[in-house]
Amino acid sequence: MAVHLPTGVRIAVAISVDFDTDALRPGTIAGVGHHASSTRRFAVDVGIPRLLALFRDLDVVTTWPTSDHDLVDFPDVVEDVLDEGHEIALHGCHHEGGVPEPDRERELMGTRLRRHDRVVGRAPSGFRAPEWAFTDATLGILGDTGFAWDSSLAGTEFEPYRPSGHESGVLEIPVSWYLDDWPCVEDHRPVFRRWREIFDYAHLRVQDGVYTLTIRPQVIGRAHHVAALEEFLRYLRGFGDVWCTTLSEIRRVWSEPPGESVHRENRKVDYTSTPGLT
Repeated sequence: MAVHLPTGVRIAVAISVDFDTDALRPGTIAGVGHHASSTRRFAVDVGIPRLLALFRDLDVVTTWPTSDHDLVDFPDVVEDVLDEGHEIALHGCHHEGGVPEPDRERELMGTRLRRHDRVVGRAPSGFRAPEWAFTDATLGILGDTGFAWDSSLAGTEFEPYRPSGHESGVLEIPVSWYLDDWPCVEDHRPVFRRWREIFDYAHLRVQDGVYTLTIRPQVIGRAHHVAALEEFLRYLRGFGDVWCTTLSEIRRVWSEPPGESVHRENRKVDYTSTPGLT
């Protein structure tokens, strides 16, 4: 296997918290007027403190793909996340989907990187595309700018992989709508049962697998959801061979399978002079 987990660990679990309060945008059913803005405040004032307290209690470290808009608007929240030992990854500017023009996509990446460096103080290791929307240029841009991993695609279920046809050097850590809280806002219990069933399958049948869960403070932070999440995480912690860790740690313990070593120049583009930062 390409993932080499620590001794005694059978499966890695990556909890990824998408800090993307702009996901509720004008034009969507839930993203209209004061309702959308109040939901944003709920994510920041209620959802995130609940999640940080839960992760602290259960000694779980997580990855937070965060939009630039939230980085700039809520630097104190970002500091709280970092102080608790979690990592911040890149997640778009205003939760925009795939950008069809490659030059514009590169310009936006420059804006994202400079904002991230300004708020977080160091370059990000990984990226998650808003709405998981990729263009033909995205992987190449990620490779050019030195990203180690992406978590936006679904070419496998539990195994990180190199997307075929791309020479970016970026490792893909797959995601799935089945392991996401967004589709289950109203009917939460069946989805937690589904998450447990998917975990049980992977734990039993996939040695050195990676189980990547995607959650959002404005969704999972509701009382009935966060209580169910706590029950689910306590279930995971009951196994002695489960490693709850960050996406960057998973990238660190991944290596090319024998015979598939990729030799490529890892180019890095200087975006410090790229226009567009506001």
